[in-house]
Formats: sequence, structure tokens, C-alpha cells
Amino acid sequence: MTVRRLLSLAIFVLAGATTAHAQAKELVMGNVNPPKHGTALASQQFIDKLAELTGGKTKIVHHHSGALGG
Repeated sequence: MTVRRLLSLAIFVLAGATTAHAQAKELVMGNVNPPKHGTALASQQFIDKLAELTGGKTKIVHHHSGALGG
């Protein structure tokens, strides 16, 4: 996932988060790849950046290795 795509996704998520009037949000993200795979690592970078940009008000729980099914 490119940095541009990650930032676009972050903007989309943040736009939804701002309508909640500063309430904390917890989102769930899942993929089928193991933790050391590129998509899992990119997802973690996204999660870290989102937490930084929202001051920790938006949290993403990342499930990898197909933990959610699929």
C-alpha cells in the first residue's frame, strides 16, 4: 500500500471521526496475511499514524492471519 493511499484512507477515517464530536472511536481492521507480511506492516504504519493524528482518540484493533475469517 502506498503512502498516498494510506494518507487518503486516513483522511477518510478522520472525516468520519470528526463527526463524532471528539468521542473516542475503536475500529477493527483485519487481513489474512501474517504479521511480518507487507500488508500487515503497512496496516500497522497506518494505525500508528492515525493514532498520532487523532491524539489517540481513534484506535484501530488489527487482526492478522485471518483471525476474523476469510
